[in-house]
Amino acid sequence: MAYPNRNYNYPNFPPPGFYRRRHRRMHAGYYGYYGPLQAQQMQNIAPAPEANEADSAIQAAEPQAEAQNQAMPLVQPFIDAAITESQSVADGASVRFPSMSEALAQFNGMGIDYNGIDTFTINYPGLYSLACVLALADNSQPSDCFYVQINRASLVAGSSNMQGVGQIAINQVAYYDQDTQIRIVNASGHSVMLDSAGNGDAAGHLSMYRFADNSLE
Repeated sequence: MAYPNRNYNYPNFPPPGFYRRRHRRMHAGYYGYYGPLQAQQMQNIAPAPEANEADSAIQAAEPQAEAQNQAMPLVQPFIDAAITESQSVADGASVRFPSMSEALAQFNGMGIDYNGIDTFTINYPGLYSLACVLALADNSQPSDCFYVQINRASLVAGSSNMQGVGQIAINQVAYYDQDTQIRIVNASGHSVMLDSAGNGDAAGHLSMYRFADNSLE
C-alpha cells in the first residue's frame, strides 16, 4: 500500500539511513527533544560551583578543629581514686583521698591536678562527669550529707543516707572552667565516719572525667 506525499511504502519503512539522518537533525536542533531554543538555553547554563556553602563551612572549621586537637591530649583528662582507709570527716571538712605515691590500683589520673590530699584542679575546661561513693560506718546518723564543693565555696550535688546505713552516692555532670577546684565535703552538721571494713577495703571511690567541650554546636 502506497501512502500519498511519502517517498516510502509502509512495508519497507523505515528506509535505509532514516535514523542516521534523523539523529543528525535532532542534534542540530531542528527536531525532537532539542529544538533551537532548548539548545541555546543549554549552552547558557552556568557551570556548577566547585564548592557549595557546606563545603566552605567545613574548610573554614578545619583549622580551628586542628588547633583544638593539638591543644587537647589524646586521652581526655580523668581521675580515678579509691579511699583505702577509714577516716572521720569533721563537719565542713573535706574527704581525704590517696596520695600520689599510692599504687595505680588505688589512684590513677592525668590532665587534672591533685594536691595529694583532698583537692582536684581542672586544667582543661569542658563538660565533666563526676561520681563519688562513700561507705558509712555502722550506726551512722540518718542525716549524713556530703556535697561537691566548687572553689572552696559553692556546695552542689548533695546526697545523704537513709536510716543510718548504706552508702552515699554523689553524681554531677557540669561545665568546669580552667583552674576550678573540686572537693567532696561533709555538710552534715556533725562528724561522719567512713569505714572500709566489710567494703572490699575501700571506704569510698571517686571518678571524674572530661567528655566534651563547652558547646554542642
